[in-house]
Amino acid sequence: MLRSLAGCVSLALAFAVAGCGSESDTGGAGGSGGSAGVGGIGGTGGVLDPPEPPTAVTPPPVELPARPADFSLGPGFGTPGWRESTEPFCSPWVGNNMFTALWSTQDAVYLTIGMRCTTLLGGGIQEYCSAPEAAYQSLFVNQGQGWQAIHHFRDLYTPRPIGTQGSALLSMGIYQGACAVGKSTLDGNFECLGNRPAAHPVDAAARSEGVYQLESDGENGYALTRFADGAWTELTRVGAPDAPRTLLDLGSELLVAGDDAFVARIDPESGATQTVAAPPGIYEAGAVLPGGYALMGFQQGTYQLLMHKDQGWTPAGLSFGRYTALRSAPGSALYIADESKLYRVAETGQYETLLDLDPARIHDFRVNADDEIFLSLEYPELQQYQCGRFVMAWFDGSELHLM
Repeated sequence: MLRSLAGCVSLALAFAVAGCGSESDTGGAGGSGGSAGVGGIGGTGGVLDPPEPPTAVTPPPVELPARPADFSLGPGFGTPGWRESTEPFCSPWVGNNMFTALWSTQDAVYLTIGMRCTTLLGGGIQEYCSAPEAAYQSLFVNQGQGWQAIHHFRDLYTPRPIGTQGSALLSMGIYQGACAVGKSTLDGNFECLGNRPAAHPVDAAARSEGVYQLESDGENGYALTRFADGAWTELTRVGAPDAPRTLLDLGSELLVAGDDAFVARIDPESGATQTVAAPPGIYEAGAVLPGGYALMGFQQGTYQLLMHKDQGWTPAGLSFGRYTALRSAPGSALYIADESKLYRVAETGQYETLLDLDPARIHDFRVNADDEIFLSLEYPELQQYQCGRFVMAWFDGSELHLM
């Protein structure tokens, strides 16, 4: 139920591991609008206006009963807390169409949480919403000493984290007209890079010196753009039939993959492109591995995992549903979340089930190392209480802990 940031699979992807509401965020799906500079987005019927700056808000009180004091992740789980952080996360928003998205570094865990309150035709709110009709988004960070609110915004549509620059989090916009890529610093400041609006975003990757974004340009195909030295430029283009759906940063190269077994390596400086022979499939998500990468492809009615290294492709004996996320970290194994289960996959393609959290659902997750994996878990029965249905946890390789 995640989209690829390291990669996930979901045809309905709109947000990062799990998406919005019951949808998931897997990283690549949809298209984007490419341009060389601010506003020159093609395939949208004209130039888009620069995005409006977000509006800071104060979350109103959640008028629901307190979460039960005896709530736990279940019997046999580890003691609560992460490093010196002991107070569990509590969402300031509770309502319908909620989402979470995670990013992590060795120093911090970043949690984006939000909701989109909408009304029915008769004017009534769908379910309970703790705020008036609008979209709301908050960013929290935990540096091992507790959860800190960085900002609370209304009508900000950059919920999909793509990386960090220093301690600042970069996130991708998902709706036309939203900020294409935003930068949130820990002092609460939000900067829209290049003041550029999103058209049809597909995927993005952040480096310390810049950002790469893959976007659809309508019938003209797809553009891979780069933000560096304060400006956006177009690096290269991909034809529309190839429909790239995911972007991976391999270090010395970028990799895009999409429809009809399309896989290509791209030089991050020149834009020179070299296609890679790949098995049949529609590739919607991926993750970087030591010496290679993994892709999730839709073949014969199911999602299947393929791993690529110098010796070629290795299929894994795993098939998944549409809500699947891939994650990895330098030196770690490959991890896959599929609904309530977390798997670890070896280089040989062999796998083991690490967690089965049914009836909870893994909404998003991030991997720092094999003994430090962060998860956003969804417990629908908690929706009727303060803090809402999302719970933060971390896995130390043997036990799951509330955080």
